[in-house]
Amino acid sequence: MSPRADESIYLRARFDVDDPKSIASLFLKIRYDDGFCAYINGQEVARDNVRDRAPHWRSRATRARNDSAATVFANFDVSAGVRFLKK
Repeated sequence: MSPRADESIYLRARFDVDDPKSIASLFLKIRYDDGFCAYINGQEVARDNVRDRAPHWRSRATRARNDSAATVFANFDVSAGVRFLKK
């Protein structure tokens, strides 16, 4: 891939929650390179290494991460996003 190539990907994963009020904590387990933003029902709940306040399709990471870091899961506490869950 050339250094000037656009290197963004959008991914949407559906998951169902029978009773959102029963969820007390929520964690995101993710592998990524070089940065990411995570949303629940359109509300941002986690980000790392993202330059733009409002990311868009050409957003770039603030810095490069070692490629080996992308092979290891990182854990983020997104419990504050529980309120965005819907039945």
